[in-house]
Amino acid sequence: MSDGVSHNSVVRDIGYAPIDLLAAALAATGGYLLIAVGLQGVWRVAAATVLLWVWPGYVTLAALYPKHASARDTSVATTALWRKEGLSLRDRGVLTLGVSLFVLVLIGLVIGVFYSGITADLVSRAVLAYVLVLSGIAAVRRNRVSADERFAIPVHAWYD
Repeated sequence: MSDGVSHNSVVRDIGYAPIDLLAAALAATGGYLLIAVGLQGVWRVAAATVLLWVWPGYVTLAALYPKHASARDTSVATTALWRKEGLSLRDRGVLTLGVSLFVLVLIGLVIGVFYSGITADLVSRAVLAYVLVLSGIAAVRRNRVSADERFAIPVHAWYD
């Protein structure tokens, strides 16, 4: 019996892989592992900084804005963020830290409600779980956007 819903709509084209989201998930996992094994010193601070201040905001923005900014979105008439369909690379970079701070506060509140104490291991596990879940959601949302509107980091423009 068909329910009228296309069950293959989640994975339309197998050829697409969101490399930036995969890299974010792998980097967040690596950062968590460096923190979890008890690494001390500057490497722990560097891993924690990237895990806490970069990846939560990046994957949140990737999930909220799967499209890249088009030429009409960058005009003066549509500079309001809520009227845009996509974000430029510059906008994503600027908003990443602020959104990460917002996400960290929410994660801290949730941890404070359900656990008696906040530890570095507990926070890093919660942030890792958040990054992994939002990376998956962002990948699905990007896959549903047409290929010409889909956001991708323009790596080819950096070396051409």
